[in-house]
Amino acid sequence: MNGHPAVVFLRQAHARAEELARAALDQLGALLNGADREEIGEWYVATRPATGTYVRAQDQHGRETDVCPTYGGSFADHIALHDPVSVLRRVAAERELLADLQADEHLMVDDGWYSCAAATDDRFGNVCADEGRAGGPCDCGRDARVERRVRLLAQGWGWEEEQRG
Repeated sequence: MNGHPAVVFLRQAHARAEELARAALDQLGALLNGADREEIGEWYVATRPATGTYVRAQDQHGRETDVCPTYGGSFADHIALHDPVSVLRRVAAERELLADLQADEHLMVDDGWYSCAAATDDRFGNVCADEGRAGGPCDCGRDARVERRVRLLAQGWGWEEEQRG
């Protein structure tokens, strides 16, 4: 599944989002008198009576700066929701979820005759014992479940089924 087009797409999307988020934090650090990216918190929406809502950021020392001073209303809320710290947190969580999905094992039971044809982990001697199926494609549903879940994750990043290889 590592070479599946949706996995490749998802990894590229994660890398690009991480790159942009880190660059935004670096730029923001310069605005906050050289704050390190680890010192910058989540963005938040503030209000000025004359101009309405806008987006601000703060570091751990309480230094603040405007991030997007000209946007108001739902634009400000949306921008603050997708601040770099939140993006990095979501990318890290999705990477862990992707690794967890790929680590899911095929069905293995004590009687190897009933194990999945793709079961290859012989730590317990539970590999498929049916010579007619052994080494064949997954017949326990694991591969279809993992692929469907990976595609769902990738769709959140713009994956379209036409891209499927």
